[in-house]
Order: sequence, then C-alpha cells, then structure tokens
Amino acid sequence: MSEDEQTRAIPEAVQRALRAEVNYGCPVPGCGNPLLTFHHFDPPFHEGRSHNPEGMIALCRVHHDAADPKGNDRGLYSTERLRAFKRAPYVTERLATRLLELPSKFVAGGGEARGSSLVVWL
Repeated sequence: MSEDEQTRAIPEAVQRALRAEVNYGCPVPGCGNPLLTFHHFDPPFHEGRSHNPEGMIALCRVHHDAADPKGNDRGLYSTERLRAFKRAPYVTERLATRLLELPSKFVAGGGEARGSSLVVWL
C-alpha cells in the first residue's frame, strides 16, 4: 500500500462517528439512503490530508458525487449547507441494523465486513 493510500484510509472510529451523526442514512433532504460514503469538505482532502470528522460528512454515493468539487466548480453544496446537514440530518431517528448475507466480495460504504457477511446500516 502506498503512502497516499494509507493517508486516505479513514479510521474506523471516524467512520462509525460519521454514520451515527447522520442516523445511518444520507442526510440530504428526501434521501436517507443507508449506503454511505465519506466526504471531506472542510478542508477538502487534497488540501488538508486529514480525517477530522468536523470537516467530513457521511453521504450516499449520489450526493457525495454531487458535493465533490469538479475542476473549477465548487460542488452542489456549500460548506455551510453540509454543516447544516450534519446538524439536522434528514433521517431523524436511527435506522435499525440488519445482518444481510452477502458474498464476501461485496463492498458497501454503509456497512462493515464481518467474515462472509456484511452488517449494513439500514
């Protein structure tokens, strides 16, 4: 694993905290998707190269892609809007957790691999 790959690996404790912060569902109004990825927004990862949860948010893949600045664009959501999502996520109650039997090669941003199963935050 290269040094860049090592620094990009988000610690499990940070991932757990970010999932819990949004009640295990995408915080964008009307979404709530439980399959979450982690977005660095303040500062963006390429600037800060850290995993400070204060400047990160858990989002579904669709909203993560929309939030990411592309080229000279700033992304769909401002820093203030992302902070608002963190304070008041769309999902107001924690979603229940279910164990799904999935192939061991299956990867999801909103779950944790455990042997040949995956715990998915639903």
